[in-house]
Amino acid sequence: MRLLIIDDNKELVDIIEKHFIKSNNIKVALKAYNGQDGIKLARDNINDYDCIILDLVMPNKDGLYVLSKIKELNINKRIIVSTSFNNDNVISMISNYQIDYILIKPYDIEDLENIILTLDNKNKNMNFNKSLITILHELGIPSNIKGYEYIKESILEIYNNPNIMNKVTKDLYPYIANKYSTTTSRVEGAIRHAIEISFRRGNIDTIHEIFGHTIDIDKSKPTNSSFISTIAEKLRLKYKHY
Repeated sequence: MRLLIIDDNKELVDIIEKHFIKSNNIKVALKAYNGQDGIKLARDNINDYDCIILDLVMPNKDGLYVLSKIKELNINKRIIVSTSFNNDNVISMISNYQIDYILIKPYDIEDLENIILTLDNKNKNMNFNKSLITILHELGIPSNIKGYEYIKESILEIYNNPNIMNKVTKDLYPYIANKYSTTTSRVEGAIRHAIEISFRRGNIDTIHEIFGHTIDIDKSKPTNSSFISTIAEKLRLKYKHY
């Protein structure tokens, strides 16, 4: 998680930077000591940071100005606002902006670290879900059929709990059935139906990329378990199971 810190308190910025200098998960990528410089960094280095830590009270354009420019420039990054003003007026003023967290000064650096890591996991979770939906779309599975939801839920469950792959009939199907108020046989059948559609309508290049060229689209289709586990493993390799 790469940070852009915009805060006129240089001592605090130095403390934050030193705290994360040995971290494998968080680093201070950019820093500015006033709002004007902060906006310039945010705009000109859009690919070099993931999260903005923003003070509200600063010289040469304050934090509210920075928030308004971020919104105007459509900069879509995580934002942690840090302020010593803990009152309803402040909360009301910044509620119109997409703030992820308001951190009241003074705060412990460990608290800041925990907040950043939580936001980082949210980022990865969003990217993971987006990748999964893209794969299912390219495989030609319509999102309006039950098998689509069952497959998506199964992949998520296996991704987070790989051991359940050995207990598809015993554990996975009952889990899905219970969640969607149906039966295990209907879950299995709906997934099978979705796979049949996929191999009739899906992108051939995507099918070969995921399942290999050994699959004969007209004759041999993967089992439910193989279909789900293969996609889950592809995503696991991509995201290294955060």
